[in-house]
Amino acid sequence: IDLAAIGLPPDSVRAGQVVTVTLHWQALAPVAGDYTGFVHLVAPGGGDVTQDDHLPLDGQFPTRLWVPDAVVLDPYRLELPAGLATGTYKLYGGFYRAETGERLRAVSPGSGERWHDDLVYLGALVVD
Repeated sequence: IDLAAIGLPPDSVRAGQVVTVTLHWQALAPVAGDYTGFVHLVAPGGGDVTQDDHLPLDGQFPTRLWVPDAVVLDPYRLELPAGLATGTYKLYGGFYRAETGERLRAVSPGSGERWHDDLVYLGALVVD
């Protein structure tokens, strides 16, 4: 599965908002099994702030049904806590098997190097 594109929220957001991150996944080959997708918002000092984990399209289009070259636009809703401090937060995403928690291997498209903890860096979110 390739991350073909990322749809991020506007330049800055506010505490208490619900923001949507849309990931455009593309199957490169038939996918064996079902994977749960996730997007985590991580604080500047580390630690998850909020997350959205779900089967693609809220279970309507599981990965085992994906065909090669098909692109799936999957929105992830992040509820920002009301008291969230201003700053720049990092977004990470990927896939895992719900029954084991094992993440799908994530590698850099340029170098082929495996990313730390199989987390795909999606970008930054600035909270004003």
